[in-house]
Amino acid sequence: MEEFVPYLLIIIGWHPDHPGEFSFHRAPIAYADTDACEADGREYVAQRDIYRTEFGGMQFAYKCIRSASGDEYQQALRDLDKSKADPK
Repeated sequence: MEEFVPYLLIIIGWHPDHPGEFSFHRAPIAYADTDACEADGREYVAQRDIYRTEFGGMQFAYKCIRSASGDEYQQALRDLDKSKADPK
């Protein structure tokens, strides 16, 4: 069986007058492939470029990242269980 690992759309926002200050937002859905994720990311950024005044001059970018695989997820759960069992 082939493992399915979805992609997450991350939106980054910043204002040119406030260097070093960023906001990060994850889209509320996961994507089956990078094409759909990239398309939504481009649309999100394009809409905010068109209405930049309404967004207070904020600028936006996006990144599509691969979510954790099943093995990575299971390892994270094991690590969490271990840290709860062995408090430092």
